[in-house]
Amino acid sequence: MSGVQPATVRLDDRSVSLDLRLITWYGHSVPAVADAVRAAVADRVAADTGLTVTAVTVTVDDLLVPGVDTTETEVTHRNSDRTTGG
Repeated sequence: MSGVQPATVRLDDRSVSLDLRLITWYGHSVPAVADAVRAAVADRVAADTGLTVTAVTVTVDDLLVPGVDTTETEVTHRNSDRTTGG
């Protein structure tokens, strides 16, 4: 996903919409992962900001194959570094 923005946010007066791009593990249900992320993000953004969430679009860009692409621990650590600036 090099060069791709992982999130885009559009903000109006009292509403927000988000486009999210993510990767998940092969073998997980892509629709279930997308639905879970969509619901969790919408709930959290609404609760934290008081804004109406009009849309959360989730695009799964890639599937990781355990033992081939990387380990789950390495991906979790890499994503943590990216979000914390480490």
